[in-house]
Parts: sequence; C-alpha cells; structure tokens
Amino acid sequence: ALAAYRASHDISARLAASDPGNAEWQRDLSVWHERLGDVLMAGGDPTAAAAAYRASHAIFVRLAASDPGNAGWQLGLSVSHERLGDVLMEQRDLAAAVSAYRASLEIRGRLAASDPTNAVWQDDLAVSHNKLGDVLRAGGDLPGALRAYRTGLAIRQRLAASDPDNAEWQRGLSVLHERLGDVLRAGGDLVGAISAYRASYDIRERLAASNPD
Repeated sequence: ALAAYRASHDISARLAASDPGNAEWQRDLSVWHERLGDVLMAGGDPTAAAAAYRASHAIFVRLAASDPGNAGWQLGLSVSHERLGDVLMEQRDLAAAVSAYRASLEIRGRLAASDPTNAVWQDDLAVSHNKLGDVLRAGGDLPGALRAYRTGLAIRQRLAASDPDNAEWQRGLSVLHERLGDVLRAGGDLVGAISAYRASYDIRERLAASNPD
C-alpha cells in the first residue's frame, strides 16, 4: 500500500511542479501528502508521517492565503492542522499538539459560524473540541478539557436532536458524554461522572437495540 501511495504521490508532485499556479493540482498534491502521512501513521512511523503532514500543511497554507474566501481551502487547512495535532499527540509533544488543534478549531469555528445550518461543519467543529479536550486532559489540564468537552457536547446535542435517526451523531454524542465522565471522575466529581456515564450508556443501549445484529 505504501509503495502505491508513493507512486501516486510522485505523479501528483510532477504535475504540480509543471504548473505551480494550478491550484487544483496543488490541492491534489497536498491530499496525497496527507494520505501518505495516514499510511505512515498506521504503519507506526510518526516521524515520517509528520514530514508528510507538514508538506501537506505548507501547501494548504499557501492556497488559503491566496484565496481567504475559499471555504474549501480553509477546510483543507483546518484538516492539515488537525493531522499535525494527531501526530504531535502521538509523539507526546502536547504543547505543540494543543497549538495545532487550536488552529484547526479556530478555522472550523469561523466556517461553522458563517453557515450554522451546515451540519458537516458543525460536526467538524465538535470533533475539534473533542480532540482539544483529549490533549488538554493528557497534559493534566482538567478544567480546560472539561470546557472543551462541554462545548463539543453542546454541538453534538444539537446535531443529535436535529436528526435522531443519525446513528453516527448519536454515537458521537455518547463518546463525548463518556469523555466528560472521565474528566469529572479524574477531578473528583463522582456524581457528575456517573450522570455523564449514564447518558453515554443510555444512548449506546438505544443504538444496540435498534441494530441487534
């Protein structure tokens, strides 16, 4: 799989180099850097993955700067920040991971605010709050993690209420209840933790009952 990704990446790199002004080819190259990074991460090579993600990020920085109003470029830039946060988290560089996740969250916050009816952007924003909460919790900042999880939870609750049959959104809501419970338990709020865990359990019980197979 890695060899195939590298071959496709090399083709995309040659195309992008032949016409640096072609934004679509630049975007394609960035996507191939990102995919290569994903494969390297899955293969247990976070150092090489970080290099691939940084190459992807550098391209999206240029694209987003060249056309700040292009939501697609902004979204791609937010994803590249998130991927960097993921690999930095894996490498236990928590301070840098926080910075990367906050950068991603800031962009997604702007996108979500520009179109509150866009459920995908709202979901992306919830993911960013979740990831920020994870890294803050890993670094021992329980109050910060609690704030991040609660903000993400509020978004997930709105999404789940808007489409109760969306199993993925229901599952995402249960995960955030669980994360919230973990932080509350770590902070000594056992009553709050039990309440959060029960909310998570209730959702998962309903999902299991709706799909017994």
